Amino acid sequence: MRKIAIFGLAGIHNLGNECTVEVVAEQLRSRLPEADIFCISYDPEETSSRHGLRTLPIRDSLSDWLRSDRSGPGSSRAFGILRKVFLRAPLELASWVRAANSLRGTDTILMAGTGMLTDFGSRAFGLPWDVLKWVSAARLVGCRVVFVSVGVGPLYGRLSRSIFRRALAMAYYVSYRDEFSKEKLESLGFNTEGHVVVPDSVFCWALDQTQISSGAEQRRPRVGLGVINYFDEVKSGEENREAIAAQRLRMMSEFVSRLIDKGFDVRILCQDLIHDPAIKNALKEEIERGNEQLQDRILDHETDDAREFISLLQECDVLVTSRFHTLLFGIMLAKPVISLSYEPKNDALLASVGLQDYCHDLDDLEVDDLVRHVLESHDRSQEIRKQLTTLSLEFKSRLEKQYDELFGAASVT
Repeated sequence: MRKIAIFGLAGIHNLGNECTVEVVAEQLRSRLPEADIFCISYDPEETSSRHGLRTLPIRDSLSDWLRSDRSGPGSSRAFGILRKVFLRAPLELASWVRAANSLRGTDTILMAGTGMLTDFGSRAFGLPWDVLKWVSAARLVGCRVVFVSVGVGPLYGRLSRSIFRRALAMAYYVSYRDEFSKEKLESLGFNTEGHVVVPDSVFCWALDQTQISSGAEQRRPRVGLGVINYFDEVKSGEENREAIAAQRLRMMSEFVSRLIDKGFDVRILCQDLIHDPAIKNALKEEIERGNEQLQDRILDHETDDAREFISLLQECDVLVTSRFHTLLFGIMLAKPVISLSYEPKNDALLASVGLQDYCHDLDDLEVDDLVRHVLESHDRSQEIRKQLTTLSLEFKSRLEKQYDELFGAASVT
């Protein structure tokens, strides 16, 4: 029996990441119905419950503890060095050996999509080290390594870049979800020869066709507004955090008020239930501070279930969001989508479907332009629907071909 491991950024309550794992598992099961498919996750218990997969932890508890800063403000530099030499290094080595042993007999480890190649919000010995540890452990025991439709985020640290460079060099196959990701690595001196660009894996998610069809429900038009709790201290400076957050809230509050004045209802959406609800609550407070009567026009329902989230999106006529996969879900549902971009990945995604004009910088919002684009895209909804439906099918076909080449043609049932 073949064994396939999925390494994904799962177990952190981000629906984009969870859908990526679900899609990859679906693609593998359709081609290798007898295979033992398991997932390497940040929260094995949650991932097993959600996806019905056997799971392994990305980090063991001791390794996780040692990566945190336990030295305290009064500790000396010498103490930190000794801690790394006599505690961390041996236990990291032991963790690496356990990873290798857990992969013995595994045919392939599939590094599953998402913005995996980044050190944003993580030091080199966070996510970058996790990726390298499992890739090198896999190679040690003869396990094939494939990176499938991965994205590249900010890569600030030289050590992080070096770690990812080594991990990619050990791969049998690498595909990026957009040209931007491939070009970003090339600009940083990575060797991407032989690497290809294939759309994000979620484009081949098996959605219920009733979720894609347009309904004839009689109601006010509705805008889905996806929020994000995001701040890049390297780019913007930690000292500017509060000012930037306050400015965003003011602009978003004004945007919502203007939409309601134009006759729209607004549904606030949270793709990430760990980080985004705080921003949603702050936005609602800001809106109600200006006009309490607006609260009846604001819809708010959180869900940690991906298909229920898709249903919430289907009830919207236009989607305005910063989250990459909420934009992608909207494209799959053939909805007009507008990006509040915080990274180039959003711009690349909308450019790939001909909607590059509907990208706005999250930190340089012009409410007049944003409202104008909502009205324009709503008026163009039928044209946009046809355009997105055609491109989504094309992307799905390219993904199916990629999985066929890596794991054989899908089984006919």
